[in-house]
Amino acid sequence: MAEVCKTDLKRIVNYLDTYAQECGERKGQKYKARQYYLKQMSNKLKNKLKKFHND
Repeated sequence: MAEVCKTDLKRIVNYLDTYAQECGERKGQKYKARQYYLKQMSNKLKNKLKKFHND
């Protein structure tokens, strides 16, 4: 299994935040739910980044 560095995580978080914002701009429950779960995933990865930073 390949290792993931901090830069990779930052890029993934940036991508998730951008896509969540785009989903929020669209109409429909499907996009609102997608936005919610993308934000949750982004927050989870941000917390992992903070742990790496503190270690």
